Amino acid sequence: MSLGELLEGGVVARPRRRLTMKIEIGADNREDLYRALVEIEREFVAGTARGATGRPSVGYSFSVEEDPLVTHDSYFEELERWSER
Repeated sequence: MSLGELLEGGVVARPRRRLTMKIEIGADNREDLYRALVEIEREFVAGTARGATGRPSVGYSFSVEEDPLVTHDSYFEELERWSER
């Protein structure tokens, strides 16, 4: 069974791309939310795989996962098989 076919709660999980990023941000206003996105972008570009921060008006966490076995073509092959179920 390939990584794209792992079971999640009894349902075959949708295939994932080589890189996935999960982000959770809580902010008091749109400006703080935007600043958090800019900070996350800066950390991502610097090669940071995960991070978190908390301040009075904003807090966030993010993580980047990479599966080096997934290619563009293998992703679409898995997606096609998944969609046929």
